Amino acid sequence: MEFELLRMMPVPVTFTPSGMYWIGSCPSLNVNTQAESFERAQVNLKEALALFIESCFVRGTLEEVLRSAGYTKVQIRSVGGDR
Repeated sequence: MEFELLRMMPVPVTFTPSGMYWIGSCPSLNVNTQAESFERAQVNLKEALALFIESCFVRGTLEEVLRSAGYTKVQIRSVGGDR
């Protein structure tokens, strides 16, 4: 399973039942959460990832964190040139 983070990059996520809880995890960014239902674990993990990315951005560490997780910066060019 993958979540699309900030509508620009897919991140791998896993959900594992553990007793009465579901554990949601994004191993590449080391973000984890838990909930009593699978659906709530999905919501919690999306929120945790958004807060993590926001925190990194505010602290000025987002590029470094993403690079250390194996993500690379790409240049996006428009198709068809300027009009």
